[in-house]
Amino acid sequence: MADPERGSVCVPLRKPIGALLTDRRTGVRLPVTIVALAADTLRFITDRSLPPGSTWTIIVRRLPPLSLSATLRSTRAYERDTFACEAVLGPLREPERSRFDALVPREPAAEWV
Repeated sequence: MADPERGSVCVPLRKPIGALLTDRRTGVRLPVTIVALAADTLRFITDRSLPPGSTWTIIVRRLPPLSLSATLRSTRAYERDTFACEAVLGPLREPERSRFDALVPREPAAEWV
């Protein structure tokens, strides 16, 4: 569910976050880099094209690790054999909701010149 204060527009992170994606059906694991977050959505970069509609578990590499359930909304070619993906999060319960909300930026990262 979108946070009315922040909406569901992904905000770029100042520092990307490493994560591990696990396919719920096959158990395949892929390293990804989370580059933007919203209250109910995240964007990440990976080296594989992933099918929209697929469901994944995303383990955010923090201490302790944060486990999120997500459904892939879209995948598009990005740069140099990488893909940009957007996923919608499943429902989060406490304390995961508070931990995830703490990661969502309140304002966009400043542009570097």
